[in-house]
Amino acid sequence: MSYCDRDDIGDIFGVENVTHYADSDNDGDTTKITNRVNRAISAAEEEVNSFMRGTHYRIPLVTADSATPATISNLTAHLAGLGLYEAHGVVDVDSQGKPVHRLYFLRQWTDTVIKGLLAGTRQLDAV
Repeated sequence: MSYCDRDDIGDIFGVENVTHYADSDNDGDTTKITNRVNRAISAAEEEVNSFMRGTHYRIPLVTADSATPATISNLTAHLAGLGLYEAHGVVDVDSQGKPVHRLYFLRQWTDTVIKGLLAGTRQLDAV
């Protein structure tokens, strides 16, 4: 069961952006692009699962009716899109010369959600 799909990532980052981020060879090869998107989704799902192992939630994270909780779907799509973006290359730096990127605020949001879930200040509608 996947927590998100390419459409979910596209809803957040834009369909054209997702394609651009996944086209690291800049050759427009749709098979490689699709494979990279699928790999990013798998990596994001495993990242979410790795954080949630050891909590009171069961993996995979699903609601009572076997759906993915919206928070998890959204979080996973963000992580997958960020993974694609970051793999494409980070060229921005902050005022201290540390590498960052224009989507860093989304990375901070994902970290806040994960920390909240682990601390119990956020709850999932999941079993």
